[in-house]
Amino acid sequence: MRGFLAPYPLVLLCIVAFGCALRAEQLLWNRSLWLDEAFLALAIVERPLSTLLALPLPYEQTPPPLFLVLVKMFSTVAGTSETALRAIPFASACLALGLWPLSARRHSRSCLLAGAFLLAVSSGGVYYAAEFKPYATEALLSVLFLLAARRFLEGEPLPHPAGWAVLFALAPWLGFPTIFLLAGLAGGLLAARRSAHNRQGPAWALLAVGGLSFLVMYGVYARPASATQLRAGYWEAFAAPLPTSLSAFLWYGERASQVLCHFFGLQHPWQGAVLAGLAVVGAVAVLRRDRAYGCVLTLPIAAAVLLSMTGRFPLHERLLLFTLPLCCLLLAEGLVALGARFGRVRPACKWLPAAAVLALLVRPMAAAVFDPGSFERQEFKTISAQIAQARADGDAVFVFQAAVPLLEYYGRQDPRLTGFTPLSVTRGDPSSLDEAVRTVKAAGHGWVLFAHVRQREERLLEAAFEDGGAVRQRLAAKGVWAFAFDVKRP
Repeated sequence: MRGFLAPYPLVLLCIVAFGCALRAEQLLWNRSLWLDEAFLALAIVERPLSTLLALPLPYEQTPPPLFLVLVKMFSTVAGTSETALRAIPFASACLALGLWPLSARRHSRSCLLAGAFLLAVSSGGVYYAAEFKPYATEALLSVLFLLAARRFLEGEPLPHPAGWAVLFALAPWLGFPTIFLLAGLAGGLLAARRSAHNRQGPAWALLAVGGLSFLVMYGVYARPASATQLRAGYWEAFAAPLPTSLSAFLWYGERASQVLCHFFGLQHPWQGAVLAGLAVVGAVAVLRRDRAYGCVLTLPIAAAVLLSMTGRFPLHERLLLFTLPLCCLLLAEGLVALGARFGRVRPACKWLPAAAVLALLVRPMAAAVFDPGSFERQEFKTISAQIAQARADGDAVFVFQAAVPLLEYYGRQDPRLTGFTPLSVTRGDPSSLDEAVRTVKAAGHGWVLFAHVRQREERLLEAAFEDGGAVRQRLAAKGVWAFAFDVKRP
């Protein structure tokens, strides 16, 4: 290993350290929880460990059970602050960066450095390292499975086989996309079955352990927990269509562009399309050079797409974060392959692809370094403090719909948030909205607090007070807003 890294140890160390520093900056920025984090936080705050996984979870959440248990155990020691809840995703993200040199050993040194840099500065990797969701932990599983794949394909025995057996058994409980990673490993082993390395028995045994563990987890936890969401069609817009028409093929191109834009903080679809094309070039290059390892990198993505066609796995950006390490390697392979072709024209031209990608990443990278607040999604702490300060005696405060879980979490930490009244409105039900308007107007004067997105019900509630001239003050922050009302004003 020392000889492998000898030419580049300092550069690689600096890249890893830089990536960990970006993630630490996000954690220490201590942004407000946003809606989805608050959903999970309520399970940690409200439930003891003995009933933590009893279904249904608050707001019909379906996190990986072991992830939730680990956070609960850590919270008994460190508390339930935002930083404490995000500690395990942060540790997972930093560990994934630290293990990168070991997991990417089958790549050239240039590819290793390029992939490490892409992973270090990726906006998705930085953001989800400080979000209380399991996505950073699932990305760590990808890195660990890449490390196992390297040893499987090179015929090397895994050190501490009992520990690896435990990892494969627990991985499905720690991240649902484990099933896709297992598919990639199985495909790699099948592609390498005629190679000189025939020590595949232990590898297949570990895959069997992981597969059986996933079936048990799915039967006793994931399937019952996700049934409601699937029936409601919550993720329907992100289900992959069958590739039977031109519009379906265009959908795949658009989705790939959107996912890569999300991963790397890009603003324009054409930028994501450039990265998608580069990843395809990298996939072709690695499959030609090493078909077995190429299967390990590409089959998890293909398996996710195939399952999405059945409507059972939405191709949403954050649910695909487990593919971020794989995408970074494919992009790095694409850069190396294109650089070699450009270098045939003139040696200096081999740097053009890398320079072009770096130019795309300059803006999001600068935002991550100099403006960590750009990752803020819902500044609930900011606006709730403003309301508490501006609140007059006798002012009622109503919390509308998506802001309710945030209030339930922060109300336990800040006594100034007590006395806020949740408003329950059923989407698409005018009668429940009318009832909410009557409830607010009956208070005479006060505040209404919103969060997340302005949907039809939010706009109609605001309009009910604007039309009567009852709005006396407005407050707004990122992802949250509020207005003060006085229905008795002349």
